[in-house]
Formats: sequence, C-alpha cells, structure tokens
Amino acid sequence: MENYETNLNSSEEELMYADKSFTIESFLSGAEKAFKIIVSSYKEKNIESAEGLLSPKVLKAFQEQTEI
Repeated sequence: MENYETNLNSSEEELMYADKSFTIESFLSGAEKAFKIIVSSYKEKNIESAEGLLSPKVLKAFQEQTEI
C-alpha cells in the first residue's frame, strides 16, 4: 500500500473523531477497489454488477452508454 500524506481538514478530523476505526489509507484502498469494479463492469458491459457503487444518475448514464 502506498504511503499517503494528507493535511486533514475539519471534516476529516470530525469523521476520524466519530469513527475511531477510520483511516485515510483504508478509505483510499476501498475507493481503489470500487473504481476497479466499476471500470471492469463498464468494460464488460455488465454495469449492473456495480450498481451498489453508483448513484442512480451515473448508473443510468452508464447503462445508456453500454447499450450502444
């Protein structure tokens, strides 16, 4: 895993205070995994497999593009 250096803003500090298990590293790792799932699903024209990771608006746009 890469070493990320960040300057936390107040929102990030509030999140870390509210959720003691939250780390920037785990958040970025999860975001990277989600991104890979979305890209792979789009490429395979099976975007529904990533439905839980997308907003309804983005899901609809992706569905329209994979129907072409």
